[in-house]
Amino acid sequence: MGRAMVRCWCVHEFVGRAFDMSFEPGAQSALHLMLIVATFAWPTRRLTLLAVAVVMAETMVKMPVVWDVNIWTLQMDSVLLCLGALASLRVASGRETASADNGEIGDVVAEAWALTTRRQLALFYLASGFWKINSSFLNYHTSCAPMFTLTLLGNFRVALSQPMLLLVAQASPLITIGGEMSLGLLLSFDKTKAVGVLAALALHAGIALSPPPNNAVPFSVVCATRLLLIMPHGLASAAAEMGRGGLAASLTAAKAAAAAAAGTSVAYAWSVRNMPAEAVTA
Repeated sequence: MGRAMVRCWCVHEFVGRAFDMSFEPGAQSALHLMLIVATFAWPTRRLTLLAVAVVMAETMVKMPVVWDVNIWTLQMDSVLLCLGALASLRVASGRETASADNGEIGDVVAEAWALTTRRQLALFYLASGFWKINSSFLNYHTSCAPMFTLTLLGNFRVALSQPMLLLVAQASPLITIGGEMSLGLLLSFDKTKAVGVLAALALHAGIALSPPPNNAVPFSVVCATRLLLIMPHGLASAAAEMGRGGLAASLTAAKAAAAAAAGTSVAYAWSVRNMPAEAVTA
């Protein structure tokens, strides 16, 4: 279970660099990418902790010039770093044998990582909705909610009458607040977490499909991978199912994933290059 979660984390960190407009190719960047790939191939606890520490350091040296989602990621990754370090200390002190988890992120650590991450995400979504309860966001003239909602409708070629468009615009701030806080509540409880994960994935798919410059793809990618991490048993089962077909099936799945990542990266790069000049200078 821990192995599947670590590899999911590695996929995000690798693909995420394709969306990072501040990413600068060089020797240091190449070493970081090699470390992430090595961790994916051999997800030992020591290699995982090193990779997480390096990625967290990358974010911290850029602070405070980072996005809110980078702060989210920093806090969620710190959980894995702390839990993994504690597990290593237990082995070093003789309180636990090294063979208990084969030197990897064991099931106990994976469960604790998933539970803590779920509670963090629940709090993040609740806070996102709560801090939008202000005069600027609730006023549809100044709120960003109508812009996202209406552009998404246009992207799906949904034709509405002028009065309906106005009604959607006026209601979108309340819909946004209610939706985000509902996600937080759904993720807070074991019985509803699966519904919360599906709803959140739908939300982030909608955000990613919004026309540029409003398609916050990096934000959606971060949240989507973390939402998968809070369902560790399902993630482990899916990973095992992918590998059950043997090496050929695994290579086919890897090629498909690489093609999907490349296609998404190209689409994002195209949207950035074709972004209106006024949007870039805004």
